[in-house]
Amino acid sequence: MNDVNNSRVGKDINLESLEVFFQEAKQNGYAFVGYETARNFSRFVIMRHDVDVDLNYARQLALLESRHGVQSTYFLMLRNPLYNLLAPRASKWLRDILDGGHQVGLHFDVSAYPESDLPGLLKSISQELALLKQLAGASQVSRCVTFHKPSQNILSTEISTDEFFSGYNRSFFSEIRYIADSGATWREESILELIRKAQTPRIQFTSHPVWWV
Repeated sequence: MNDVNNSRVGKDINLESLEVFFQEAKQNGYAFVGYETARNFSRFVIMRHDVDVDLNYARQLALLESRHGVQSTYFLMLRNPLYNLLAPRASKWLRDILDGGHQVGLHFDVSAYPESDLPGLLKSISQELALLKQLAGASQVSRCVTFHKPSQNILSTEISTDEFFSGYNRSFFSEIRYIADSGATWREESILELIRKAQTPRIQFTSHPVWWV
């Protein structure tokens, strides 16, 4: 459905490397945890998947992770032109992800709203989050919210309410190691290289399923 130019995909961004990563992370004592439970572990990986392109890619990745006993959080968009969570096929794919033991979270598209109006932005996040809870079931929706192509202003703003918090807050973004496959490349080492060093105890790993599947 959505073709990917494989020449753009960087080192270790493939399903085989991902399976090796799962195995070696466990061998090196890492637990795969969610945002709400991370504080209970001294050595962990928070697996975060931003679903920007294709929900079926996310579903395939979720099934692979389930076979390895890995828990992830899939961040889904409600204002995405490429998939519609209300469509019957997408609803089934969403259920497959949840039935695999994963959580979902809101991947909020800041560009759809006036970013300068922070109170209004928080209200819009709350409204989208409420709809996601209706679709997925409140107990399977993370309190963590991530942002699609966030500005530096969003990245530097601590967002935390009684209902939700930002995955870019200091406790998840700067106080622990943050690594991402943005643009199908690594800024430094790959996630597999990082985990093999076993010197970084707390990691948030952001992936985009389109690059891996």
